[in-house]
This record gives sequence, C-alpha cells and structure tokens, in this order.
Amino acid sequence: MRTFIVALLGCFAVVPGIGEAQTWTPTGSMAGTRSYHTATLLQSGRVLVAGGQGPVGIVASAEVYDPASGTWAPTGSMATDRIGHTASLLPKGDVLVTGGIVGGLVAGSPTNSAELYDPRSGTWRPTTPMTTARSYHTATLLQDGKVLVVGYDGGNLTPWAEVYDPKRETWTATGRMTTISPYHHTATRLQNGNVLVCGYAYDPVWNAGNAEVYEPTSASWVQTGWMATTRWDHTATLLPNGTVLVAGGLDAYSSAGLASAEVYNPGSETWTATASMSSARNSHSATLLPNGSVLVAGGNSTTSQLSSAEVYDPASGSWAPTASMSVARVGHTATLLANGRVLVAGGLFAASAELY
Repeated sequence: MRTFIVALLGCFAVVPGIGEAQTWTPTGSMAGTRSYHTATLLQSGRVLVAGGQGPVGIVASAEVYDPASGTWAPTGSMATDRIGHTASLLPKGDVLVTGGIVGGLVAGSPTNSAELYDPRSGTWRPTTPMTTARSYHTATLLQDGKVLVVGYDGGNLTPWAEVYDPKRETWTATGRMTTISPYHHTATRLQNGNVLVCGYAYDPVWNAGNAEVYEPTSASWVQTGWMATTRWDHTATLLPNGTVLVAGGLDAYSSAGLASAEVYNPGSETWTATASMSSARNSHSATLLPNGSVLVAGGNSTTSQLSSAEVYDPASGSWAPTASMSVARVGHTATLLANGRVLVAGGLFAASAELY
C-alpha cells in the first residue's frame, strides 16, 4: 500500500497544477544586465535573447540559453543596437528582428531595418527593410507564416500596417487601421487567425481604449468593442477557450498604474471586467502556463519595482499569489520552455535568470 501511495503521489507531481510546488529556482546568469530585450524560443528548445538596454546603453549583442545545462552562451551580434524592437520565430526556424530605437537612448531614433538570425550558424544577416521606421511596435506571426507588423512609426502617425513574406523576404503594405499608429499596444493572434490589437494609441484622447481586429483573408481592419479601461504597457494573453486576458498597464489619461484586468470575447466582440490583480503593474510579463492559467510577474507598481508574482485562473476569474522572484524585475522577458517551466531573464539592472 505504501509503495502504491508513493507512486500515486509521484504521478500527481508531474501534472501541472496538481501537487506542483510553486517556486522559483535560480539558473545561469546572462553575460551582463539586459532589459527591454527580446526572448525567442527556438525550435531546438533553446532561447535567444537579443538587444535591449545593457550596462551602459543600448546593445546589439545576443546570447542563447540552453535549458539542458542551465547556461548562457554568446552568439553573433546584430548589425545594430536595438531597443523597442520585435523578434519573431519564422516557420523554418530563423528569427526575424524588426525596427526599434537605434543610436542611443537619448539621441536615438526609430529604424526600418530588419535582420534574420540563423540558429544553425549562430549568425545574423540583413533582410529587406520595412517600408517605414518603427519602434515599440508589435509583430505577429500569421497562420500562413507571414508576419504582421503594426505600430509607431517615429511620429508620422501613419495608420498603415505591413506584412513580411519570409519566402520572398519582402514587405507589403496592408489595410489601413481604423485609428492612428498605435504605441505600446498589444497584438494577439486569435484562434480563427485574426489579430486583435488593443491599447494605447499615439493620441490617447481619441484612441486609448480602442481595439480593432485584422482579418488576413481580406487584409482589412475592423473596429471591435472598446476596452472598459484606457491602458498601455499592459499584457494580453490568449486563453485556451479563445478569449483574451488583458491585465495591468498605465492609464492613458493619467499614467496611473492599473491593477485591473478584462477579458475580450471574439464571438460577441465585447470586453468583460474580471478580478483585479493584487498590485498595479506595467512593464510586467504574462505567460500562459500548461494548465491554462496565466502567470504574471514583476513590473512597476505605483511606488516601486516588483518581485511578486500572481496567477490568474480563467475558470474562476480570480487571481492568487504565488512565490516571488528572487529580485524585482522590470522590462524582463518570460519564456515558456518545452519542459513547462518559465524562464524569466533580465530586467532593469539585472543579469540574472530564474525558472518558475
């Protein structure tokens, strides 16, 4: 009987959310501090981090995390330093990096340049530039393998998006958005292949609560229900039932921190308030866990940087505290690994990484 009970407990221990300890474990540190960088899960299961703010400014360097050894290794650097850029895993395994601020945090400006990382050789090469310079934009992989890029274009406020074709390495302008160029927004591919874009736009008075949907089949944008709260620098997570959880951020009018959350239903095109987080957060991370819940970690509160984390349960629409990270993190990345753990790396003044 004792053997049976031990074996049974062992089985429960490997089921996400059942008998599983909610803890953080330190893992290898990056070569230097890094924040507002990108992190991309490669097809090999390793994680590529690139660019961001380093110890003395924006960096072009990149490194790769190996979950098997828990260590980081340097890889080829990008052609230019970048912050506020995007990184997208393409169907063939390469990583497309687009835009961002280049040339320094103070005197820098948005770029239209793009480059490709080859994980097999660990090298970067240029690809066709975007049609316009962008920073703090979004890049979304579409079902056909193309990449939709949306967002801020250096103040020109052009409401156009563009699509990258990896086969031809070309950019094509696509439908005109219903609002002006969004900024610090989120873009989420829905289960039907459409893309939900929501949050702050360059003109918050008119557009901060705006949400719209891109339909790839018609290459057009359709306005959908407005969010209940105007927000930017929030997170958006596609839940297993097809709805989208939006959490935290900053109020577009007052810049006050937000703890509130709401859920978008693509079927009814409506937003519904859900329970608020225990803390206001912006520049935090949100990760869909294997059991369908959402882990939110770190970020800025109204008064300080946060090490705390909490988990959202879609079934009950409630939040519950979980173990805190070893350090406060803002502008970090969180990547769900193939083994179900979450790798959190970097943040302001942080080179360390840890696993949830």
